[in-house]
Amino acid sequence: MIKFFLIVFSIFSLSAQTMRSPMDRKKDIIRDFNFKNYVISDIQNDSLRVLSYVSIPNASLQFLKENDKFISNYEITITLKNDDDELIGRKNWSNKILTNSYLESISKEISTLHFHEFKIPSGKYSITSELADIETRESKIKLKKIELDAKSKVEIYSMFIIDSLDGFWGLNQNELPLFNNIFPSQSDFITFFVSGKIEPGNFNLDISITNAGRDKIWDNSIDINSKKNSFVKRILLPKDVLSSGLRKMITVNISQNKFKDKKTLIFASKRAGIASSIGSMDQAIASMRYILQDKEWKEFKKANKDDRELIFLDYWSKKDPTPTTKENELQNEYFKRVEFANSNFKGYKEGWDSQMGMIYILFGRPDDVEEYNDPIGRYYQQRWHYYKVNKFFDFVDENGFGQYKLTTPFFHGQVW
Repeated sequence: MIKFFLIVFSIFSLSAQTMRSPMDRKKDIIRDFNFKNYVISDIQNDSLRVLSYVSIPNASLQFLKENDKFISNYEITITLKNDDDELIGRKNWSNKILTNSYLESISKEISTLHFHEFKIPSGKYSITSELADIETRESKIKLKKIELDAKSKVEIYSMFIIDSLDGFWGLNQNELPLFNNIFPSQSDFITFFVSGKIEPGNFNLDISITNAGRDKIWDNSIDINSKKNSFVKRILLPKDVLSSGLRKMITVNISQNKFKDKKTLIFASKRAGIASSIGSMDQAIASMRYILQDKEWKEFKKANKDDRELIFLDYWSKKDPTPTTKENELQNEYFKRVEFANSNFKGYKEGWDSQMGMIYILFGRPDDVEEYNDPIGRYYQQRWHYYKVNKFFDFVDENGFGQYKLTTPFFHGQVW
């Protein structure tokens, strides 16, 4: 019980700081937003369509309380420039969001979507999106590159899974790209969209889907004849693909005569009781070694593939702090930390398996970070402070390769 209390205290006391830690080297008011761009063929003429989407969760904005409401004012600007830094197009919105409760104002699930379309010829472009908070004048900019080879004979422009939302978003009515590439398990089928450039005549599309272990779970080859120099194709993927593993990869190969192109897309199934950040059950279980007791670890190791998932679900259901809700906040936070560790502390091992990764997973993002760097002596040191639990941890990199070792005595079994 003491260990479980500590894990709950650690996760919920630190999760509120997850995006605002001094580890980021600045405290942005605007935390994050989704900016996606897709180039697709315009089957009506020879130009290309750039579909730009900005999705802004309420949690990314600064809300002020006025009477019994919460209000946020922001501006969003999308700017497209060519390779010579000449302005090709710009779109700006000013928007006010009004919520009835504080919980709505900090929600990650409630988002505002903005869409704009540009038309361009082949070439190199930069496209930026700037989100600015009206009250604080804080802003955040995201930059994307678009590179389209005018000399290529065959090229895949974009591919994505189609989601549904009322309105017109550049595709068919009520269609838009699935931004996070995670679809709900209750979907009966998946509509996969691919667009590109070809020469008029016959060409071939080879599509294959593999799981996290690179085992092929579905493939198809399609022969197509086109009278145009571009194509747009929708492909229905079978329902049984949904239940085969968690994370998958779609590989598309296009070939015409001697010309070829290839692109891949990672997507995942959202399964009840399993955090969306989990891509492989085996990897998820391996990263749980910091919180599993010996008996629990042995149970996982002895179980077969199907039983391991059942044991996983049972383990986390018992730890769910809010069992009456759909989300298991404790599990979600744990594997978000694993995901962060893998992205930021990877070296000779996976990030979760490093000593920095271990401390980050167990305690979350530090309240403060002290750094000492000696490039001449190739000696680097960090001290992570956790004020709420009255702890600090020292890490030393003695060779300058980014392999930090924990020098503070610590036994993780005493924490959880």
